[in-house]
Amino acid sequence: MNCNEDIHNYLKESEVVCPFCDQQIDFSRKPKDDKCCNNQDIINDNSMQICKSCGIVHGYNYVKEYVNFYENRHKFIRKSVYHRKYHINNHIMKLQDNYGIQLSNLQKHKIDEIYNYIGSVIRLVNSKRKRKRMISINFIMTKIFHMMGIPFDNIPITECKKTLKSYKTYWSEIYSLKGDDIKKIIMR
Repeated sequence: MNCNEDIHNYLKESEVVCPFCDQQIDFSRKPKDDKCCNNQDIINDNSMQICKSCGIVHGYNYVKEYVNFYENRHKFIRKSVYHRKYHINNHIMKLQDNYGIQLSNLQKHKIDEIYNYIGSVIRLVNSKRKRKRMISINFIMTKIFHMMGIPFDNIPITECKKTLKSYKTYWSEIYSLKGDDIKKIIMR
């Protein structure tokens, strides 16, 4: 069917009704040539700032990215006070390199189990005190090495006598709570 100019003009002038929605079709919409700088009615449509009357895009609002818990849960890290297996193993490696301490894999696994028991008791020990204290890993390692019969020399702990005294009282409280379990692990 060929389009004719007369037919177009007739359809524009006549009142054509849509057969589906029964609304009158308006062909007389013309885009405005003048910009509405004074009377802007800006709406936000899918992060675009659009003028409602002329349809010109005036910019974009970037929405902050939605943080999905399940996609980012690998970034959350649970930190405990004394059971950080990676840290303990790295520290054992440093002691082996720097101080010539020789440990077998079985002894390393025993040390990991001992730190698990220490981590389970820390809350009870800290609940008696006003503030939380941590013992030096070197101090705990020397106590464990002494109990296991592993020779160690010159592992630096601390020079302060007050801190060393608090470490000893802290260790005695831990040992009084879980000493039997620690001995069982060592004797296996």
